[in-house]
Amino acid sequence: MGMSAEVEMASLGECVAWGHAALAAPGAGRLAVFAIEGNGDVVLGRFGAGDGALMTRASGGPVLCLSGKVLYVGLALDRARPLIPDVTIVNFLNRYVRPLRHALSGAGRPVAYFGRDWLSVEKRPVAQVGFAYDDRHALFEAWVSIEGSLWEDASRSSFRGRLPTSLAVRDWRVVVEDVAGAYRKTLGLERARKPLAIGVVPTAERLGRPTKFDAEASCAIGSMGICMHGGRVSLGGDWMANGDEVARIESSIEEGIKRGDVLDHGSVLTALSSETLGLFGVETLASYATLIVMKVDSQRN
Repeated sequence: MGMSAEVEMASLGECVAWGHAALAAPGAGRLAVFAIEGNGDVVLGRFGAGDGALMTRASGGPVLCLSGKVLYVGLALDRARPLIPDVTIVNFLNRYVRPLRHALSGAGRPVAYFGRDWLSVEKRPVAQVGFAYDDRHALFEAWVSIEGSLWEDASRSSFRGRLPTSLAVRDWRVVVEDVAGAYRKTLGLERARKPLAIGVVPTAERLGRPTKFDAEASCAIGSMGICMHGGRVSLGGDWMANGDEVARIESSIEEGIKRGDVLDHGSVLTALSSETLGLFGVETLASYATLIVMKVDSQRN
């Protein structure tokens, strides 16, 4: 277990970099709970597309634009040493969001989670939740609007017409303490304290993300797309998945193109449906497979 800490502020860059660093080396479990003062700061999800200079989260999800007071929660785990038994990529969010939901509900109005990528107050989005997952490690991240706003697109399809709100609590320091206490009680982890050994803040360019998708369509969570440039295939959107498995699918498509193979819709659909991939937020997998196949075929022709 780590050391306890007083309530501290952190920059968006520090929190984004902490998520990447903790995911790479989670040890027996690492926890961060910080308050951020947003000033219209934009950050991409792990599989997003955008300007190369934009900060990019370790976890997936939509573009965020942080304004006002925001609570950041990061929880990094070694999959070989799970803190909650019987957790898979399918139920990862559901299990690790519970301490957060309970703590936030204690701040006033009840907070609910209905299995999507956000928490709600009175059925209105109040927090973005997401995960990063690979063959060895996993990361849960949450961004909670205490006072202000979170999302670049307040009308994203995942919200189903509900306008975002904020907790609007009297003392954000109490919320930070309550959230940290909830994870300490449930998982036995103390939160990180500053200064954080985080290294360089990851950007879209450093992570090899495209500036835009060549082909894109709407899905349950927001968007799904594909970009092909210089022989490289990048799948992405607002969804979340096992990053190592995504890379393997991209590499398989690239190798097939080099050999001159015809990309088969059925094989793409099978890959997208894999439990190992754990694609979260895309309900119409056949439509995504069609989008991918059509883009590869058009590039070939």
